[in-house]
Amino acid sequence: MTTFATYARALKAAVLGAFVAGTLAACGGGGGSAGDQLNGGGNGGTGGGGTVAVADVSAVLSKSTMANDGTETLTLTATALDANRGGITGATLRVGVTDPNNSVFASASTLTTDSTGTGTATISLGADHSLRTVTVNVAGGSVTKSATFNVVQTTVPSTEPAELSLALDKYTVSNSGTDTVVATATAVDANRNVMSNVPVAFSVNNGATVSVVNANTGAAGTSIANVRIGTDKSNRVVTVTAKSGTLTKTASFQVSGAKLTASAVPSAPTAGSTGNTVQFRLADTNDNAISGQTITVTAPGQTAATGTTDNSGAYTYTYTAPTAPGAYNITAISGGVTTVTSVIVSSAGTVIPPVTTPAAGTTFSANPQVIAVNAAGSTSNRVELRTLFQASNNAPLQNIRVRFEPFGAASIAVGGTISSGTSLVYSDASGNATSSYYPGTTASATNGLTIRACWDYTDFAVGTCPNAMTAALTVVASPLAISIGTDSTLQDGATKLTYIKRFVVLVVDAAGRPAAGVDIQPLVDLKRYYKGAYAVGTDASGADAWVPFYYLNTISNANVFNGQAACLNEDDDNDGILDAGEDRNGNGVLEPRKSDVQISYESAATKTDASGQLVIKIEYAKSLATWVDYVITASATGVVSPPATFADRLTALSADFSATTTSPPFQNSPYGKVRLSTDTVGSYCSSPN
Repeated sequence: MTTFATYARALKAAVLGAFVAGTLAACGGGGGSAGDQLNGGGNGGTGGGGTVAVADVSAVLSKSTMANDGTETLTLTATALDANRGGITGATLRVGVTDPNNSVFASASTLTTDSTGTGTATISLGADHSLRTVTVNVAGGSVTKSATFNVVQTTVPSTEPAELSLALDKYTVSNSGTDTVVATATAVDANRNVMSNVPVAFSVNNGATVSVVNANTGAAGTSIANVRIGTDKSNRVVTVTAKSGTLTKTASFQVSGAKLTASAVPSAPTAGSTGNTVQFRLADTNDNAISGQTITVTAPGQTAATGTTDNSGAYTYTYTAPTAPGAYNITAISGGVTTVTSVIVSSAGTVIPPVTTPAAGTTFSANPQVIAVNAAGSTSNRVELRTLFQASNNAPLQNIRVRFEPFGAASIAVGGTISSGTSLVYSDASGNATSSYYPGTTASATNGLTIRACWDYTDFAVGTCPNAMTAALTVVASPLAISIGTDSTLQDGATKLTYIKRFVVLVVDAAGRPAAGVDIQPLVDLKRYYKGAYAVGTDASGADAWVPFYYLNTISNANVFNGQAACLNEDDDNDGILDAGEDRNGNGVLEPRKSDVQISYESAATKTDASGQLVIKIEYAKSLATWVDYVITASATGVVSPPATFADRLTALSADFSATTTSPPFQNSPYGKVRLSTDTVGSYCSSPN
């Protein structure tokens, strides 16, 4: 079987051959090969009415050096000599070039001597501008003579590059804080040669942080820095700046994921009434509270209010309802997000009309589902209660009446308060009716607090519940914390067709002691996939190694680029269903597939042991290794801290990388090899190839 290593080397030779042929064609005819070894040959010339044998030849170059900027050529003068050292007319001489880098060419591979016995050819430099010694060979009869020249630096190298470029490996990140943006600055000279040991300074703005991997460019001419969003989880644009000497380059990425929700109490205030509130909550992409963010709230006829979100990401805005009835919009801005809450202001005696369209879809969610008790008199810990009502065509239903209440004796005993009290909450134009639950000082059993959302199409009395939905909560007295980690090992699966990566989840109480018997719920999310393939190249030490590459626009040797082409997961809402607009590359499936990576418990146990630990694992086909980025989220019943996350790329066993004579199972990306130049780097990919 032909391995990919064999194919890659053959491909490299074919590309070089095509380049040589194209270069010589541009010179007006076939030229001497950059690697010819001449062992005599060529015909004798005429003289004295007969054929004269070539007894000797000479090869003379116009200069002993050639500038490496590609602007200079040399002239080869080749002479055919008879036994008396006289020039031979009409003799055929062969010309060849011996270049260690195969990038110097002669304008002709054969010369026919003139009346003086000489012929000339032009020697030119190809794409390789490195410094080296090149030999030009001339053969006639059984004689071969050579002349050498050196490719030399055009000018004294400058420590300052002629050009600096800056690229980011991704241009959109979530505000979870787990993503790292890799910034790569490349320095080149005026001849487009990469420059090593060039100092590059990186900086970032808008609260991000930067960690420089190498402050001076390496052998590849690159300087690399890792950028993270820092503690600021607001939606914003972060700009990365790379500076070397007088050159400055910038590149930006978007931080997204902040959500600002609102709950108006009451949702239908009476005209002119005071003490009405809107409770806002700011959360990140994982629904963890974002505290300490400035929030500005405005409404018609009201003085703008400015404050900061508390430890629960919450802020309460208090206002006086306008005297005129009707819709009243309240706008809040925080964390780079703008949200508009609409309340219906009614006059005394005004009745909001009943809803006549049946509700085909109803949902009720409480978030978070595990909450710590509040200290006496405190409301810092808060649960958002949210219902959604939709018609059969998925259109939102406005003015559905909802009353939130604790349900059952056990729930009532836990206590706490619901922000809307016993008042009805009316669903807004988006079909949402929201409120908040504030725990008291009493903890509950696991899922021991039930909140009921009673609803109807028209107003209904306290104590009645025409229709109901429930949500279970756990109020904990002692906060717990959860984390996840792993080691550097990887295992073969039972079939030898998969890899297995193991992780340990650790749970502790407020004092850091192991928490046993905690139920762990793991999930894996595939963030992005990569396109490309591996071919045998060389590493920094010059040894053979598997090197990734991809094609730009078409599969062509002229369009090969180093690295892997990153593509965002097409499944925007992460539901595993191909929705309209999600199939960006038009191949009829979502990429990466939900089934590409499995996550499971290592044993039958789903709860932490006496040491507060539980082992979980992911398993994936070997062909997917190095081509998918994933994030593991481990949440736990009774844990107040955010779920633990672990982000990485699917790895492979080092043994599958080390042997360059055997193709690895992940040699070709299962998602294709082509990225289109019209695609935003690091965003969605639109080519199915």
